Amino acid sequence: MKPAVSWIIPVKNGEKYLSETLRSLECQSFQDFQVLVWDNGSTDATISILNEWIPSRLPGVVYAENPLTIGGALAELVRRSNTEFCARIDSDDIAQPDRLRQQTKFLRANPQVALVGTCVEIITTTGQKTGQQINYPLNFRDILNHLLHANPIAHPSVLFRTQAVLDVGNYSDNQIYEDYDLWLRLAKRYSFANLPESYLYYRTHSDSVMSRILSRDSIHYQAFDLLLSSYASLYCLPPEIAQCLRNKQLGRLPCIAYTIAKQQSLRRGSPVFSELTARSLGDSLSHLTPVDSIATRFFLRMLSLNFRALYIDIREFARQRLFSS
Repeated sequence: MKPAVSWIIPVKNGEKYLSETLRSLECQSFQDFQVLVWDNGSTDATISILNEWIPSRLPGVVYAENPLTIGGALAELVRRSNTEFCARIDSDDIAQPDRLRQQTKFLRANPQVALVGTCVEIITTTGQKTGQQINYPLNFRDILNHLLHANPIAHPSVLFRTQAVLDVGNYSDNQIYEDYDLWLRLAKRYSFANLPESYLYYRTHSDSVMSRILSRDSIHYQAFDLLLSSYASLYCLPPEIAQCLRNKQLGRLPCIAYTIAKQQSLRRGSPVFSELTARSLGDSLSHLTPVDSIATRFFLRMLSLNFRALYIDIREFARQRLFSS
């Protein structure tokens, strides 16, 4: 009988933390799973460690014959999983013991949801807790709004329906945004959620993919290239308006905000006004608005009654004016 879940893990030279990651899978309270690992050309002891664990301690398969990109490896693992769900984790992170139980329980109770992530706790390279937790929007409306300016889902924390991912074309071979690209395509057909609890310890270090992404100030402009093809279906925005957002030409921002809110209203069956005043919409559009466009930011913050964010905007505007004078 096949298991319910496949853990899918692409890895390259992961010997430093890999055993700790695999041990966290062994300790899961939900045990109906297999572990599928795709090695992308490791030159350290990664393969030896994997062979110590799989399949003797953890049921699964190690694929080491064909190094690929992260997106390419994930696509192959999804195709070979043959399970109802796939769970992501990176080879340097730690799954908390009840993670898989809580996520499978949620997806089975919410058939309209194709993917569920969690909040994450940050740990150091040595595994020490920092006390920092990264929280993500919980419901699909807020997730969809946040997709306008950021990735609102922690990729290593997700559990998704395998068939749903296959139905939208699986992971792409995108070098940096294989997750964000998949979320945009999934969001056109399915709903998402994040659990309010943290079920993943996320390790930060100089070699981690997320650390390299966060170090690049202009990264959101590259993500916008992926958004351009999704604006019409997700937000009912024509291409010329999408380009205005990308280039921060926001003279039509009230119209843009209303259009997005109306699309959300139609999709969710909710009042347009409640969508228009959602804090997540104001936050996302404010992130796309230059700091010196204080009148536009004032409009957005007042629309969602986000006075704390408005205070921060005014303080940052004053600071820029002070240093530029």
